[in-house]
Amino acid sequence: MLTALVLGGCASGEVTEPLLPSAAPDGTSAPCQALVAALPDQLAGLDRTDSPAEGTALWRDADGTAVTLRCGVPPPEGYDDLATCQDIEGVAWFAPEEQVADQSLDAVLTTVEQTPHVELTVPASLRPPVAALVDVAPAVRDSLGSPGC
Repeated sequence: MLTALVLGGCASGEVTEPLLPSAAPDGTSAPCQALVAALPDQLAGLDRTDSPAEGTALWRDADGTAVTLRCGVPPPEGYDDLATCQDIEGVAWFAPEEQVADQSLDAVLTTVEQTPHVELTVPASLRPPVAALVDVAPAVRDSLGSPGC
């Protein structure tokens, strides 16, 4: 499942700052702290950098392409018992259908079976986001459990 959130664009040749992850309501919880500590140094070919908020992580390259993670977010809007989720390496991710359809948008995926919920934002340039989801899956499973879809 893939979802989208449009990050700020850039003028020709100009590098812009990526969207920095903001703290989530439950980002300071012990499970979120354990998750953030267990996250990999590289994700989808990007290097992990310091993140400005507790319960968050940020990976980026020299061009400003960034993947962000926030732990402790609310359940995703639009998710219910009939919604489809994507199981990637034992982690259930949800993205609203309207965002899945447009591959030119950034993907915003939220775990639905683990709590606290985790949100991963992957820029359109790295879609499909499978590599990022596979890279983050072990830390999510080990820190928050692995019920899958």
